[in-house]
Amino acid sequence: MQLPFWMKLLARVGALSLLLATGCTRNLGALIRTGTDTTDARIVGLFPCEAGGRDVMDLDPSRPVTVLVHGCNSSGERFKTLAQVFEANDQQTICFNYNDRDYLNTSATQLAQALSALELRVAPHELTILGHSQGGLIARRALQADLPRPLVTREGFSYRLVTVSSPFSGIDSSADCGRPWLHALTLTATIVVCLVVTGNKWTEIPPGSGFMTNPAPMLSTRHLQIITDERATCRVRDATGACKKSDSVFDLHEQYSPLLTSDPRVTTVELKEGHAAVVGENGVPPLLLIETLRAQHVLAAVLPSRGDAFAALLTRLYSE
Repeated sequence: MQLPFWMKLLARVGALSLLLATGCTRNLGALIRTGTDTTDARIVGLFPCEAGGRDVMDLDPSRPVTVLVHGCNSSGERFKTLAQVFEANDQQTICFNYNDRDYLNTSATQLAQALSALELRVAPHELTILGHSQGGLIARRALQADLPRPLVTREGFSYRLVTVSSPFSGIDSSADCGRPWLHALTLTATIVVCLVVTGNKWTEIPPGSGFMTNPAPMLSTRHLQIITDERATCRVRDATGACKKSDSVFDLHEQYSPLLTSDPRVTTVELKEGHAAVVGENGVPPLLLIETLRAQHVLAAVLPSRGDAFAALLTRLYSE
């Protein structure tokens, strides 16, 4: 039986909800303590990267800071192990949480304002911003000079951007949301569907949208783009070892963007890894990502290679 057009459309756009984004999170920010009463303050969106979401975080203003931006159906807690590995390298981490249903531009502006506030509380250095999936889109936008309320960088500060599994060419499953003729044909019914499924960002995520094709230069001096080849990956297996749930979310062509690959400041690394597994999934530490960050000098100190001892260390950290 042939399904009506509107049912096909609803099914197609509805599938987008499985591929997108991060859950809505509170955004007040933890109290950032730097050892002096004059600099203690809440920075909107910034929290410790750990379970339970502590309301207070002690930050050493003399040590490097990495800001982690979560991706789909996630929060800063997802980066617990990665944060501990950064800490072992004498690099502090703090997580940025945002509302999934906001415009990406709104979330990026919030991140830019958080970074500006963070600069006032730490010594000048190169801050690293690491974003996974949709978080990478937001992180890159936050570092672009044409943001309505752009990041104001103080003297001595610079930024290094690291994006992981981010769809910089747009999300294929949202393509119908970017077709004005279709909205006219359906008397704007598709707009309602797109808005219900994705929230305010429905105009920003389709391939070819202005958000995806924005050529504005970044304030960061370096960008490490980690692309994941997610084909034939599995997120959940049954007792027999058969795959019950794929770990493939974005195809390679959704992640590769001529805008980025043509920028001499962008270094691209491709990994054969699942979308969730690349940042740690089901109690398994993100060994391949950590190894890549070490090779690209994002993790500064030298740690053991990807052997059994290193795996045991990270497994212990992940289970704490």
